[in-house]
Amino acid sequence: MKSLLKDKNVRTEIIFKSESQVSEKVIEFAKARRLEPITEVPFLGRSIDIVWQWKNGTITAVEVKKRGYDIERAIHQAKFCLLGAHRVYICIPNTDINDSKTDMLKGLGIGLILVKHNDNNGFYLNYVIGSRPNSLRNKEFTKLLRKHISEVKETVL
Repeated sequence: MKSLLKDKNVRTEIIFKSESQVSEKVIEFAKARRLEPITEVPFLGRSIDIVWQWKNGTITAVEVKKRGYDIERAIHQAKFCLLGAHRVYICIPNTDINDSKTDMLKGLGIGLILVKHNDNNGFYLNYVIGSRPNSLRNKEFTKLLRKHISEVKETVL
């Protein structure tokens, strides 16, 4: 079965030295939409890589990995984010991912964002799988996550 994510026009191996390099692309994307992305938000003894709130209060969480083969770990962390966030994404460099992983993400409602390299030596984000509204979210955990977002915002300002 052919992978859903193969794109002949894009280089498939992008090497990033750190997760923060991948995170920068997501942060640029969010800021371009006038959102306020916050990094390393503590939540239930862990940390969510990037979080932002939309004007309507919807919380989006993004787990970032610097290599595509870390997708198993990213899925595990993203499932944890489902406890409090309304929408959850995984962001990894462009890579081929087998259909069983994409089916798993779709089943969980976790979106997939690939960082792709274009011909102008720049990068862009490609939403391959959209996140759907999270039915597993716990309202009390969402309140807690909002509190942590506010606390991190205060320390940054």
